[in-house]
Formats: sequence, structure tokens, C-alpha cells
Amino acid sequence: MGDEHLLLGKLKIVDLSMGMASALIAKFLVEAGAEVTCIEPQSGDPFYDYYPAYAAWRAGVRKAPPGELERLWGAADA
Repeated sequence: MGDEHLLLGKLKIVDLSMGMASALIAKFLVEAGAEVTCIEPQSGDPFYDYYPAYAAWRAGVRKAPPGELERLWGAADA
């Protein structure tokens, strides 16, 4: 089944957040078909060290360096 059958297929989201709640929301958005791209700080997201499941919650979320923000923001839906 392609993205066209998913609720949020083709929706592009730029994620500037960190923490447990936002990671879980990003996971649900990805599972519904959205393309979520996370812009992490240069030093990385510190929550990977605090929550053992954090990497699983962020699975499917694309990562991009801060320098890509303007380009991604221009193409994003949210």
C-alpha cells in the first residue's frame, strides 16, 4: 500500500522540537503517512541519552542539519 492510502500521505512536516511528547507525536505522524523531518541542534538531541525508547519513537523521522531549515520550511505543509 502506498502513501496515497495513508491518512497523512504526502504531508510534509518540519519538526523543531525535542523531548518525549514531541517524539511520540512525530512517530504517530510518520505512522499516518506524513514525511517528518527533524532539525536537531548542532550538539544533537540530548533526549536520546535520557529515554531508552527515544530512538524507536524517532524511527522514520528524517534528520537534517540546521542549515537546511529554510529550504525545508519553504516546502513544508506544517
